[in-house]
Amino acid sequence: MLRTILILIVVLLAGFIGYGLTLPDTTHVSRSITIAAPPPQVFAIVNSFKEFNSWSPWQKEMPAEKTVFEGPEAGVGAKMIWSGAKSGEGSQTIIESVPDTRVRTELDFGAMGKPQAQFELAAEGEGTMLTWSMTATHGYNVVSRYFGRFAVEPEVSRMYEMGLKDLKVFAETKAEAARAMAAKEAEMAAQVQQAATPSLMTPQSEQSGTAGLVTLTARPILYVTSSAPANDSAAIGQALGKAYGQIGAYMQKNGIAMAGAPLAITLSHESGTWRFNAAMPIASAPATAPTAEDGVMLGETPAGQAVKFVHKGPYSAMAASYDAIAAYMKANNLAESDMSFEEYVSDPADTPEADLITNIYYLTK
Repeated sequence: MLRTILILIVVLLAGFIGYGLTLPDTTHVSRSITIAAPPPQVFAIVNSFKEFNSWSPWQKEMPAEKTVFEGPEAGVGAKMIWSGAKSGEGSQTIIESVPDTRVRTELDFGAMGKPQAQFELAAEGEGTMLTWSMTATHGYNVVSRYFGRFAVEPEVSRMYEMGLKDLKVFAETKAEAARAMAAKEAEMAAQVQQAATPSLMTPQSEQSGTAGLVTLTARPILYVTSSAPANDSAAIGQALGKAYGQIGAYMQKNGIAMAGAPLAITLSHESGTWRFNAAMPIASAPATAPTAEDGVMLGETPAGQAVKFVHKGPYSAMAASYDAIAAYMKANNLAESDMSFEEYVSDPADTPEADLITNIYYLTK
C-alpha cells in the first residue's frame, strides 16, 4: 500500500513538473488605451514617480504605508521605494527613458524576482496610444511558471486595465487644465497688448529710423524670465505672448494697472538663444510683492543714459536698427554696456507689420 502511494506521488510530481515545463518560461502582460492628451504630457506623467500614486491601481487596492523617492525627479535613475502591511516591500527604478516614446522600469520584489515594466507611447491624432506591459522571466523554476501563468498574468492584467483607466482620467484632466491655462494666457496677452498705452518714456513725435541720447529713470515693472531662438521670430512671439499672459493674469487678479507699453529686457545672447525678461511697467510697486509661486517677479526698468532708436517695421527687420545704434555709438564715442531693451509701442494685432513702432534702448557706460 505504501509503495503504491509513493508511486502515485512520484507520478503526480512528475506530471506536475512535466506540465510545468510546458508552460511559458516568461510571463508577459500588455494592455493599451487611448488618451486625449499629446505624448509629451502623457510622457511627463509616466517618466516620474511623483504622481504615480495618483493613478496607480496598487495604491488604490493595496496602499503603501510609506513611500520614499530617490534619485532624480524624472528619467533614468528615478526610484520609488514602498513598504506596508498590504503592499509589502519593493521598489521600482526607471532604467530607460526615450522622450515622448518609451519608459522602461525594473521592479524589485526581493526573493519574488525582478520583472520589468514598460510604457510605449505613440501619437494618435491629437492624443496618445499608451501601452503598458510587464515581462517576468522564470527560467526552469516550475513553481514560478505556474505562479506566473495562473496568478500573476490574470492579476496584473486586471490591475493594468484598472490603472490605465485611472491614468487616462488623470492625464486628460491635466491636459484640459493646461489647455485652459494656455487659452487664458493667450487671452490675457491679447488684452494686455490692446491695453498698452503709448510709450511714457519718449514723445511720440520722434521720427522713426533716428537715434539719439535719452536719460532713463527707473520705473517699477512686473516681469517673467523667458527665452527663445534668437533667429526665430515666431518662437519669440510665442514666448513673449505666454509671458505677457502670465503677467496680465497676475495684474488682473491683484487689481494692478499698466503704466506703459510692454517691454523685453535682454539678459543674454548665447549659443543662438535670446534670454530676456518680458516686462510690464506699473505705476508703483504693489504693497505685497509677488512670490516665486506666482511665476511673476517685481523689478525696475534699466536707468541711466541710453541711445534710443525708433524702429518702424516688422520685428524680423530689427537687426538693421541695432546696426544703426552701433554706428551711432561709434560715431559719438559712446561705450556700449551690456544692457538693452525693446519697448513695443504698437499692437501687432491691429497694426500692419510695416507700421509697427518699436523703441530700442541701448544703455551706455
